[in-house]
Amino acid sequence: MLRTILIAGVSLPLKPLLALAALYAALWLAARLARRRGLDGDHLWNLGFVSAIAALVGGRVAYVLQFWPAYQQDPLAIFSVRPGTLAWTPGLLIGLLAGLLYVRRLHLPLTTVLDALAPGALLGLAILSLADFLAGDAYGTPTTLPWAVELWGARRHPVQLYQLGAQLAALFLVLRRPATWPGQPCVFGENAGLTLFLYALSRLLFDAFRGDSLILAGGFRAEQIGALAVALLALPAALAAPPQAEVSTPSV
Repeated sequence: MLRTILIAGVSLPLKPLLALAALYAALWLAARLARRRGLDGDHLWNLGFVSAIAALVGGRVAYVLQFWPAYQQDPLAIFSVRPGTLAWTPGLLIGLLAGLLYVRRLHLPLTTVLDALAPGALLGLAILSLADFLAGDAYGTPTTLPWAVELWGARRHPVQLYQLGAQLAALFLVLRRPATWPGQPCVFGENAGLTLFLYALSRLLFDAFRGDSLILAGGFRAEQIGALAVALLALPAALAAPPQAEVSTPSV
């Protein structure tokens, strides 16, 4: 495991640094793709930072409210910035809402924005999978396969690397597909739909090797059930025919 990195004599937590790198890489790619579609790339940078800040603040507020009796004794602890003191689900929902409000306020074409963000999200998720592998988080189940890694007292599936490979493969496929054309009817864009489907499919397959999954009655994994639902939702957009360029017919 590699949880910290030494920079100029200062020991810094590696996973938060890689999370920032993932956000930067995702927005960099999204901005480049947005410019190809005629959209100002700065909107994607602003959208990403607005959503990220809203998610962090919202997640922190939700955590404090959840454990308010403990914070009454030490109000200054409210301003802690440790990742473990964030309620991630409410935070992500608040960040998503803030992003949607930003898009709506500036009257940005939603399908174009989502088609630009989708490949960037895959790139960012790949970096986060690497961060999980280095930190020993999201670890796999024990195995005797020759490529197993030693972690937490057992040889385990490097499930984080499985996910990393799946996300890079999905990124390759999505970048090769034409983006949604303006005015083409689609709920969230073909590239975004394909991205959502491929990511959900990878979670459906590889979460079977996760060692920290929530196991429900009957042996079903909660993450896999959620991934199956998302994959079915995104399947129509993933199977949609790529848009074709209009061919002008000569006038008679």
